[in-house]
Amino acid sequence: MALEWREDDQGEDHPPAAYPVVEFTSADGMPRRFQSSTGSNPPSYEKGERVEVLYRADSPEDARINSSKSAAAGSSSLSDCC
Repeated sequence: MALEWREDDQGEDHPPAAYPVVEFTSADGMPRRFQSSTGSNPPSYEKGERVEVLYRADSPEDARINSSKSAAAGSSSLSDCC
């Protein structure tokens, strides 16, 4: 996992937020990369942290980080993604 820092559109009084960027290999063997739509400061994750990735087999481009301990129904998951 990498972190991309960027300014939010909330004005000058808000510090930049860290958005997780995750690379993984989907079940079809294709390398994938996505950036989470949720940023935070302080960061919710650390650079290099392993996370579980959830995605539907028919749309791995819509992957997301599993932020809960239980996988969503109907999703495929890969663990140990960076």
